[in-house]
Amino acid sequence: QPSERRLCRIAPIGMGCCISTTDPDTLEARRLLKEELVSSFRGSVHQIDPGATPIEALPENVHFHLGPFELNGLQLGIKPKFNMGIQSPHVYAMFGLRDVRDGVAFDAFLMLMTRLHTTGRSLRDVLLQLRSADQVQMVDRLLDAIPSIVTRVEERTGINLNLHTEGVDCTLIAFVGIGLTAGLYLGWMDTRGFRMVGLEGRVASLFGLGCTLRVGLDDENRHVHIVAYFGNFGIDAVFTVSEHVSRQITAGLEVGKVKAHQIAAAGAAHAVSPLDPAG
Repeated sequence: QPSERRLCRIAPIGMGCCISTTDPDTLEARRLLKEELVSSFRGSVHQIDPGATPIEALPENVHFHLGPFELNGLQLGIKPKFNMGIQSPHVYAMFGLRDVRDGVAFDAFLMLMTRLHTTGRSLRDVLLQLRSADQVQMVDRLLDAIPSIVTRVEERTGINLNLHTEGVDCTLIAFVGIGLTAGLYLGWMDTRGFRMVGLEGRVASLFGLGCTLRVGLDDENRHVHIVAYFGNFGIDAVFTVSEHVSRQITAGLEVGKVKAHQIAAAGAAHAVSPLDPAG
């Protein structure tokens, strides 16, 4: 089926959360998705899934960076990076090159932030938890941004975050800052076990400017990791992909590898001339 074929298509993600599209069908799909999200969490808070965890602040965990060294408590580590600064749940003040295992990214950035964490079965659960914690402004911004994120992820991976997933572990970020970031993510395995693809580019004033989105699957195609920033808000979420969708993705990628190998072998055979002594 067409929807199944889309599950096998993995493509790079560009910068910008695709908010500026003018395609009528895409805009209408996002409008309907936003209406569905709005209607899905109207009502009382007791509709939250029992398995969802309440909104909570992340524990204090301060990291100090100096060149390739990183100090976390009493633990000193050496990583393939070269930056300096401090990183905590409320402060991010960094300058330099980040860990290249996660991508090629540079920071000259200072921000003060609030990070909230929750889990649930769906994006709807996340919105309900935010509303129950009186995070009205963040709910409004997410309602504006989520349809674009869902559309872009489905375009690039074939995974519909509303239909093809069965759980989400989500960290939400609200911040004010100044500076810039730039990053390139080319699909190699990062330190969290995901092959992230996308671009990052933010220029922030006290009001926050820019938008960035990157996404990646793990090796088993059972989880999809999304990092997105829009204005003064960000989301870092890991969605659990339903098992039957994961199997379809894996099968599609295996078929693609076999076809690529056959094409390469046929091309190599055709390239050898009968007059070539090596042939």
